[in-house]
Amino acid sequence: MRRPLCSLNVGQCPTVSGALFGGICLPLVVVVLLCLWLAVPASAQQGVVGYVRTIDGEARLIRNGEALVPALGDPVEAGDEVETDGDGAMGITLLDNSQLSFGPNTRFTLDEFRFEPVVSEFSLIGSIVRGTLVFISGEIANFAPDRIRFNTPTGIIGVRGTRFAVSIAEPVE
Repeated sequence: MRRPLCSLNVGQCPTVSGALFGGICLPLVVVVLLCLWLAVPASAQQGVVGYVRTIDGEARLIRNGEALVPALGDPVEAGDEVETDGDGAMGITLLDNSQLSFGPNTRFTLDEFRFEPVVSEFSLIGSIVRGTLVFISGEIANFAPDRIRFNTPTGIIGVRGTRFAVSIAEPVE
């Protein structure tokens, strides 16, 4: 004879009262909320895709149009722009351990970042308009190197190795 994994008499179930729940069984509420939380991708739950690891001179993160003066350990989100002045530099480590180092007079946007190995969702897309960038690949390069791309004013850099450096000069007018 099979024994149930859990035996709970409905009459004994602790309930959540109030207008929103109307006496629903508490374990049921917990299970439903947990399932909803798990259904949201990790990147959407956190918003954070990396952290500032080094700063030298004048450097900014621009998030939703607002310039932020970053400190070591500050979070970086997809969509953030990195901007450095003539004496500035910044280093960022992403959640997959990719490292991005920006030199003076750089303008870079982290267009997209997804690192969700459980559901095989990977992407790292950035755009550099000017300045210098040194990139050292992290785990995404192991799982899906074709999902890493850096846009420049004149072309696209696809990553098939572990590192590269690029320098984009401002156009002379």
